[in-house]
Amino acid sequence: MRIVLLSRFPRFDKLRWKEDLLLGLDRLGARPTALVYDSTSLADQLEEGVKRYGIGGVAGKLGSLLGKPRTGAPSGLGRRLERVAEEIGVPVHRVASHNDERAKALLESLAPDVLVLLGTRIIRKHVLAIPRLGTLNPHYGPLPDVRGMNATEWALWLGKPLGVTIHTVVPEVDQGGILAFEPFAPEPGDDLAALRRKCQNAACRALLEVVGRALKGSLDPRPQSPAEGKQYFSMNRALREKLEASLRAAISSGRAGSSSRPRRT
Repeated sequence: MRIVLLSRFPRFDKLRWKEDLLLGLDRLGARPTALVYDSTSLADQLEEGVKRYGIGGVAGKLGSLLGKPRTGAPSGLGRRLERVAEEIGVPVHRVASHNDERAKALLESLAPDVLVLLGTRIIRKHVLAIPRLGTLNPHYGPLPDVRGMNATEWALWLGKPLGVTIHTVVPEVDQGGILAFEPFAPEPGDDLAALRRKCQNAACRALLEVVGRALKGSLDPRPQSPAEGKQYFSMNRALREKLEASLRAAISSGRAGSSSRPRRT
């Protein structure tokens, strides 16, 4: 099984779940063929993040990496993914963009059975056509119900199950076949940053489970219908603050494991 990981450098390259995934694949007997970085400057990535999520959203994402929940659990940071790859013998490549001609030629030469996206820009159709079995992506919300951005927050707002969906990637946003759903529930001390860390851990577990199935030769995705679900966009600050308040209220009332949907006013 030839697995190629796509990620961005230096964007969030020290996330613990990515380290755990790479080491888990190695233990599974599915050591990746290569790690291919899309090299963009940190300044460009911060500018992109502010455009997509706003200053508060970017600050929240950084807080989810650096912060610790009240339970004293570790932060979401681990070792640099490149260093872990080199330690276990996974070649590392850099391209200007995963969608350019150099990247296309590189990926064709690697002949992957599966591509795994670990935080990339939108991958174009000509790249998605390269892997034999398909491209995998962890979506931080339930598909098909909640497509698009801030899926965890929107799922919480709508009273949907929290969890990570592993799906195949197609040109249409979050409409590829569903391969797995790894649920989780809020716990005492959780805020939105802690839920993001839970998403990361769930993504690692679910990807390892899906790759284990792929080692047997098939992904067997469940198709989605375009009519199912809805696409959501960046959640504004006011709604995020209501969600944080609803989590605190659920914890204080002992409902942390249940739906924390806020009342609408």
